[in-house]
Amino acid sequence: MRVLQAGFRDSIEASASSEIFVIFATITHPALEDAIRVNSDAPGVDYLYQGNTYFGFGFSISLLTDDEQPPQAKIAIANVEKAIGAAVLLLDTAPRLKLELFARSDWDNALPRNALGTPAVEYSAPELFLRNISCDVLGLSADIFSFDIATEPWPAIRSTQSRLPGLYR
Repeated sequence: MRVLQAGFRDSIEASASSEIFVIFATITHPALEDAIRVNSDAPGVDYLYQGNTYFGFGFSISLLTDDEQPPQAKIAIANVEKAIGAAVLLLDTAPRLKLELFARSDWDNALPRNALGTPAVEYSAPELFLRNISCDVLGLSADIFSFDIATEPWPAIRSTQSRLPGLYR
């Protein structure tokens, strides 16, 4: 589910806007000791949000498609911190990705940056997955996908001998 604030679309589609938006990305996986939290502001500009530090890495991302296909996008994170690429490449299943977009004006200018009150989440996509991950000395890139119900087996519960022994005499 993607959440989009009412004025956000008008702001990004305007021919000129003074607002700058910062993307917060959280990568999680059961095999990771801690979540990987990065923001799209300048490298070295960290943000504190809900008790967590989102480290400033230059990364590019396309927002999710909104057509008849399952939502998808691409992300590229500069290989500033080699630990990110190493950690993500070692995972055997797709890590989860949560995207949140905030207006820069909701934060102060201190380092690390702190929220001025409670910042409004302008755009949120909390249930995403990273797939087709590749990493080299320049950076990490991956495709972003949402959960696709069409790839799930149906029916979800199969009649097997161990589950329904009475049917298999």
